[in-house]
Amino acid sequence: HIHSIVSGGGIDYSGNWITKSRSSNSYYLFPAKAIQLVFRGYFIDRLSELIHMKEVVLPTGYNWQRTKSIIHTKQWIVHAKKP
Repeated sequence: HIHSIVSGGGIDYSGNWITKSRSSNSYYLFPAKAIQLVFRGYFIDRLSELIHMKEVVLPTGYNWQRTKSIIHTKQWIVHAKKP
């Protein structure tokens, strides 16, 4: 179970802060489905790296590859709301 805060804006190629137009139907910078898929992939990849580098140590005999294949198929819930 993880909570995180994602800003409603970002930096463009010129280094300027941009926010999503308020004229659209949504007040979010990215669609929740996109956040769900990207975050899931990033989180699993980064956790795999940490396990490989032994910065995260799993119990002896633990099958990370099996767990990874299972959690990769699960739906990760993204709850996006206005601040």
